[in-house]
Amino acid sequence: MRINAENSATGERFEGEAEKLTDEDLRELTKFRIPELAQNQSERKIRDYINNAPLPGVEEGRRAEARVQLNEMSKMVIYVGGKIIHVGRKLLDCVLDALDYACKEYPNTTFGVIFGAIVGVLVATIPVLGVVFGTLAAIIVAIIGFWQDIDSKKLDRETERAKLRKNKNLDQGTQRAILRAERAIRSFENLRTS
Repeated sequence: MRINAENSATGERFEGEAEKLTDEDLRELTKFRIPELAQNQSERKIRDYINNAPLPGVEEGRRAEARVQLNEMSKMVIYVGGKIIHVGRKLLDCVLDALDYACKEYPNTTFGVIFGAIVGVLVATIPVLGVVFGTLAAIIVAIIGFWQDIDSKKLDRETERAKLRKNKNLDQGTQRAILRAERAIRSFENLRTS
């Protein structure tokens, strides 16, 4: 399939051939998890969505700048096989969906990665050893956030188990099955941590 693209900032054009690109690949590029970013939405609706998006993980003072850049990205299009593909919107869809998922499921890890990146950049400004220690600091902070999420999820499981044990309406067979499952889970967690 023939691909045509143009850099809207510089006017530079690209033309090429994508031999392995299939019709199924094209259909996949036009599917969106966030409906507000879909192919058939107007630029105004896209801009409104981006301007109202919460942008978790982006500090308050930088959100306006981030929104301007996201709006510019949303305008990126390529022409593949005579069809318009909104690659900018697709990138936004993937990034915002992943960020939303990460912030909901792993808030401490997400914070750790962002904070670690900031600490890493600051430490990296120290001459000579800064690059090594900056990278190390970023990794350590991200790992700390990850372990806090793991502990939090473990606590959530423990709370659910306690609720099930307190439920007097369960028959004895069900309660025994729950106890066996709890022992199996504890053994697995002990193996994992050792």
